[in-house]
Amino acid sequence: GTKLASISSLIYAAFAGGWSYFAFSTMKDEGQVALNSKVFEYLAIISFASLVFFYPFIRPVFELLFPISYFEGLVVIPYLYLSPLLLMLFQTVGNQFLVVKKSYLSTVSLGLGALLNVVLNRLLIPLWGVEGAAVATVVGYTTSVIAVCLVTSHMQLHRMSRRTLVASGLVVAYVITNRLFFFENLLWQIVLTLVVMASYVYMYRAELRMACRRLKTRS
Repeated sequence: GTKLASISSLIYAAFAGGWSYFAFSTMKDEGQVALNSKVFEYLAIISFASLVFFYPFIRPVFELLFPISYFEGLVVIPYLYLSPLLLMLFQTVGNQFLVVKKSYLSTVSLGLGALLNVVLNRLLIPLWGVEGAAVATVVGYTTSVIAVCLVTSHMQLHRMSRRTLVASGLVVAYVITNRLFFFENLLWQIVLTLVVMASYVYMYRAELRMACRRLKTRS
């Protein structure tokens, strides 16, 4: 499971390499808060949409590449895929603390998620095994992202859009519904994927139209 999920780790590594330079180069720009908030919003929707899009392919690809003895790892792939992307979102917003020279708040936010991760590991691993550990990791990262967004928003360093909140709720509902009801039902996974992806496309239709126009102009 970790081998397939490592794709998102590579994405995060590539992001981390360039983000620090971009963040510092725009730190004193006028409109920096708005720019950083937009970057966060677009990274969030790309992360969520990629998980939703690839979810129905997880089992077929897993069955194609690995023997049946490894199927226990199938259940953790969505969680392990999402975790590095959540860390990417955390870093995007947490950078705002550097602007006001209060980087310790980033450490506190991350520490809060890490503490919750440890507590949930002790509770969930005896109940759910390896899936419990994966869930604890995702919940820990999610808690850190929520904490850093709340603090930066309070400090007027971040603007959380309603679309991001809706997109977040959709991906949470999607993962939970698939896990509880459609984990072995590929048809319903595809149906649910189409519904959520259509919702995302509608929410970001203006940006998608603009991107299409630019592609047509370049061609």
